[in-house]
Amino acid sequence: MTQAFTTLRLLCAMGLITMSACIPLDQQESENEVKTDLTDFDDPNCGPERIEDFIGKHVSTLPKDITDGHIRIIPPNSAVTMDYIPTRLNISTDADGIILKAYCG
Repeated sequence: MTQAFTTLRLLCAMGLITMSACIPLDQQESENEVKTDLTDFDDPNCGPERIEDFIGKHVSTLPKDITDGHIRIIPPNSAVTMDYIPTRLNISTDADGIILKAYCG
């Protein structure tokens, strides 16, 4: 029984060591950092300036050429994924569909 237990402990330790070696140390450290400078997220690739004239207006007033792109409309209290896509235009609205802001991600 003790030999089986020792073997099991050894296999578990080897598995943990192997899994920790899969991620480089510099990447492990960066994953633990919290991004506090939000100016880095304002990537002009998605073109938030395209809808500056529509802020304060209803989302239905957006022209078709803007809504055909890679965008997502985000009403209040809605669930959104946390993936960052620099070319995606996010449009935040209030409960009535009035555009509040636009940003990349």
